[in-house]
Amino acid sequence: MTKQEFTTDLLYNVIENLKEAIQNAHDLTEEELKELEEMDEYNLDEFQERYPDADPMERQDIAEEMLYDLDDEETIKLWNEYCQDSNDPANRIENNNEYFFKTYFSDIMEAVRAICYGEYLLEDDYVYIDGLDNVCSFDFIGDNNCPISESDLVDWLID
Repeated sequence: MTKQEFTTDLLYNVIENLKEAIQNAHDLTEEELKELEEMDEYNLDEFQERYPDADPMERQDIAEEMLYDLDDEETIKLWNEYCQDSNDPANRIENNNEYFFKTYFSDIMEAVRAICYGEYLLEDDYVYIDGLDNVCSFDFIGDNNCPISESDLVDWLID
């Protein structure tokens, strides 16, 4: 998933959440329900002003839920796009395989040093080079070694 795809889905979810919040807060007439069904990003603010007592979720909370629902591969793809946009290549996540080591290391001793001083396990699925040029690995997004900052990622996605 790319940032553009995520933000498109986020907008859809924000609109649907607002529609639901309005319906829960009001007994709408058929005409109002029809207007609500036709709501889109262009009249979103108008509906929020017309129904101020509706209590929709915050955009950030919706983005956090959406991010939580992604699988690891989709989240990593978004994280790598974030790293590229943020000029932070050190935290880019790659698959833990021979290709990674051939790409990032031209000298065997340099790779060995980076592994020894990092937190690396051969059987982990993913690797990245930390800020000290050490190789770190992890198996899943919730792993302590995973460099993904969900708050940074959500802030970047909702900007």
